[in-house]
Amino acid sequence: AIQLKGKVYVIKRNYRTSSTYRCLYSQRTEIYSKAKYKFTLGSTPPYSRLYMVKFSTTLEILKTGEHAQYNAVKYKLRPNDPHKVRKLMYVDNKTTCMIFVDTRRSESQKARCQLMRPARYANEPLPEKCRRVYNENCHGQSIRLYRPWCQRLPERWYAVYMKKNSADFTVKEN
Repeated sequence: AIQLKGKVYVIKRNYRTSSTYRCLYSQRTEIYSKAKYKFTLGSTPPYSRLYMVKFSTTLEILKTGEHAQYNAVKYKLRPNDPHKVRKLMYVDNKTTCMIFVDTRRSESQKARCQLMRPARYANEPLPEKCRRVYNENCHGQSIRLYRPWCQRLPERWYAVYMKKNSADFTVKEN
């Protein structure tokens, strides 16, 4: 999954279901080593569907527990957040559908899942097995974060977005 070129969108997830962010994506932009990469992450800002805000982060692939192969990723979800670890629960043979799950504190904790698809497959119906794995393991209400218009939105860097928003805020405050 890490070798995919282009954007990979979060189609849906079963946590933070009241979120107003849409069009969450990741995209590999640089390879530092076999297990360390530079990624761009992006989404629409809250309450806006006019553009996406993006930033760069370092992403590492990990082996957790007794796994002999890489099975997890570690990265920052937002620029000022701590690193987060997500494990790969499922990927189909053609890498058209992936399900990642947050690290859980215990087996009794509900799996917090996100279903992701490369941009070229994002508008297609979910493969049946991927849908089944998600439904069997990712309980509770899900929120659909991806829409076909996501792929047409312009983008701006997080620093530019923050600078513009703080300037707008200053003007409104005076």
